[in-house]
Amino acid sequence: MSLKIINSQLDDSHLFEDSKMQLEHFGKMERYFLTMAYPRKLVFNLIGLIWSIYFLWNQDWVSSLAVYVSFDVLGFYFSRKIDLELMSETTLGKIGLMHMHPINITFNVIGIVFLINGIWNHYFLTNLVGISLVILGHFFGWSKVHENLRIF
Repeated sequence: MSLKIINSQLDDSHLFEDSKMQLEHFGKMERYFLTMAYPRKLVFNLIGLIWSIYFLWNQDWVSSLAVYVSFDVLGFYFSRKIDLELMSETTLGKIGLMHMHPINITFNVIGIVFLINGIWNHYFLTNLVGISLVILGHFFGWSKVHENLRIF
């Protein structure tokens, strides 16, 4: 495979656009979740999450919060001006929109509170409850990814 073909396969410039028309098409929550699903943003969030967990485990919440916010801002910087319409048609975009279901958001928030408490206090069972709540919340939004995945 030539280098030109590989570069064209890695090119994601088609996801970027300049028009502001799509801002009216998507609500604030949809824009937020579509941006969160963008690969560059995901990478920065995962790096920030890993380091945040490390600092929480060592009971340094200031560093944990600072690292997470820093990587979150970097992720938004490197994923600005994407074409949300094209992003919403990708699998990652659909998965991002899946997270908008109110029950999923509720389960995620409660689960994350359990996880933060479990990591801070080194409680394995609390971490399991938190992870379980986060995973259970996803049941309510799968139909946004594909209609055949409707569970309820």
